[in-house]
Amino acid sequence: MYAVIQIPVFPLQALLRQMRKRPKGPIAVLDESGEQSYILTANKVARQFEVTEGMHPARALARCAHLQLIPRSEAAEKSTTRILHLLAQTLSPRIEATDSGLVTIDLRGATEQSRQEKLESLVERFRTIGLFVRIGIAGTPDHALWAAYLAKWIKRVRWVDTFLNQLPVAVTGISQEVVEIFAGWGIHTLGAIKKLPREEVGARLGKSGLDLWDAVSGQRSRLLKPYKTEPQFFRKLELDYRVENLEALLFILKRFIDELTLELRVSHQAAFGFKIYLKLENKRIQETHIEVPIPSSRASTLFRILETALENMQTQDAIVGVHLRLDTAEARARQSDLFAVAMEDAVGFGETADRIAALVGPDRSGSPRANNTWRPDAFHIEKLDTEIQTDFEPESHKPSIGLPLERIRPPRPIRVFMQDEQPAAIEGEVIQGIVKQVNGPWRLSSDWWDNKPWSREEWDIELEAGGLYRIFRTSKGWFVEGMYG
Repeated sequence: MYAVIQIPVFPLQALLRQMRKRPKGPIAVLDESGEQSYILTANKVARQFEVTEGMHPARALARCAHLQLIPRSEAAEKSTTRILHLLAQTLSPRIEATDSGLVTIDLRGATEQSRQEKLESLVERFRTIGLFVRIGIAGTPDHALWAAYLAKWIKRVRWVDTFLNQLPVAVTGISQEVVEIFAGWGIHTLGAIKKLPREEVGARLGKSGLDLWDAVSGQRSRLLKPYKTEPQFFRKLELDYRVENLEALLFILKRFIDELTLELRVSHQAAFGFKIYLKLENKRIQETHIEVPIPSSRASTLFRILETALENMQTQDAIVGVHLRLDTAEARARQSDLFAVAMEDAVGFGETADRIAALVGPDRSGSPRANNTWRPDAFHIEKLDTEIQTDFEPESHKPSIGLPLERIRPPRPIRVFMQDEQPAAIEGEVIQGIVKQVNGPWRLSSDWWDNKPWSREEWDIELEAGGLYRIFRTSKGWFVEGMYG
């Protein structure tokens, strides 16, 4: 199984990612590297005005007078390419740098469920750093590449024939001359090519025709060209504009941190310090060293430390260049919350937790977690994790309605005297007396499909002597569960 990750309109996305305020409306990227400038790529709005790749800028402006032309940035493309390769390596170490803004990944060995979860997480990671990607998954690299062109987010090829019937011949990248030959034969989709006899295609189109037929039918075996990104724990940027406030500087450093944390995670490293070199307009270099109290590879933690350290920083002149370098060490599983006590020896902690579990049993040692059920007091024990996750957003909860219930653990047995099928009086160690008012019953049951079904009947009662209580009845008798107030 293979996956292809494509960044559409790659030169444009690479540019927009580095802008604090992204322009709106029709946009095109201008390539000025040759003798004549031309449109390298354009966004969807510009394409609606028939602005296409290879078009001369004057002709493009004639079709769209308010077209915004942005010069191509090779530095931005190089930076974005590196991010693409780093994130691809989080799926599998076997990747190929297939083309500009395009990687092919060998996914063999991963289960379908874990593969889908990782791909969905990967799309979100790209989105958070300002990049839109399309991912195609198929049994061959060729089919995965064509699936990426059809994907909205992620597209997996399950029915090959149906998939090929959706693709025009031109998607394969063959010459326009061959496309026209197929059109003359009445062939307009890849599914139609697959139905042609292989020998006849080869006789008329030669080796290129045979290669195309093999790729379409899934019989072309192509080995990926391995590509590995060596870690670089620094980022450097020469600015075309003056930076005179902390907000603008932090925007640049935030992008650096996002990229560098990818480098850290891929190489299993953690940062324990920063070195920041600011190139000033007066040609001087201002150097700052910042220590990280607890080595970390979390972007949110590192940026928070960086932001706090730079709040009171002053420079003698405007900034025209930024260089950020990380001091790194081998990553260890440890608590990454700046304001909590760090776990000094995560390896030793894990060994101790395993020894305790061996003594008392794995189901009696760990961290309690509530089960996904309405059954009261249902929980399970999970193994203690040596890496305590602290960077999370708390879930939003609806405001509580009604009186709080102070629960009695474990519930105490009681005797209940019934009148007209309702509790009339109660005797027990915790509560006793005449019942003044009753609400209920509420009948609950679940797990009837399992070997441990349960059911109960709940009542809310008020005693004449005072006090609001919850009582319930099961097959084992009556119990008091708690007191309201």
